[in-house]
Amino acid sequence: ARSAGGRRRRPVGGRGGRPRHARQAGAGAAGVPGRIVGEAVAERVCHWGMSVAVLVRLITAFLPIMGIQFAWVTIHWIAGLFLTAMIAYHIVHATFWQDFWAMWVNGADIKAGIAELGHMTGGKGDVPKAAKYPIDHKMFHHGAAVSGLTAIVTGILMMLRIDTWFGAANPYLLDITDSSWGVVYVVHGVSGVALFGLIITHIYFAIRPDKWWITKSMIYG
Repeated sequence: ARSAGGRRRRPVGGRGGRPRHARQAGAGAAGVPGRIVGEAVAERVCHWGMSVAVLVRLITAFLPIMGIQFAWVTIHWIAGLFLTAMIAYHIVHATFWQDFWAMWVNGADIKAGIAELGHMTGGKGDVPKAAKYPIDHKMFHHGAAVSGLTAIVTGILMMLRIDTWFGAANPYLLDITDSSWGVVYVVHGVSGVALFGLIITHIYFAIRPDKWWITKSMIYG
């Protein structure tokens, strides 16, 4: 793979874009398995579940704006509830079964990011080898987390204004003023646009040939 500045940077531990442990047995040190699981089944199901929910929400949000009218409201909030459940599962799973702090930006990440930017602008010197999650992956994760959680909170508030399986519309339940409702709608829309941009970026890098080895791990493990 190549860094953003064009310098070839080999993924951690292996050739051809694969981690060393992912090669066939016998190629590594004694006792090291020929293959390891990059993404467990539960993680893959959660990832693709969230992906479907986000895409459904974006489609049902933007197609009506483009003039394509259909009964989108019910589909939209059902997908939102499904996304909420997936994110809740992800938070619990990451907190108690994974390394919760592995996704947080630390000093080493900032130094690596500065070095990467310097290399992109023509600077010299090596870029420090990233851990499992480089700083750009972490920043993407945090951006998606903020946008997604903002959309969920504002979306749940907006559900008070429509009839759902949980009851009839009751926009006065929380005594929210008209001006405050306007803020809720604007924030929900901005978070949706932010998610749209993040998803397009994510898909672009997922289908790049030099990143395909990462994408395959999310499909096959």
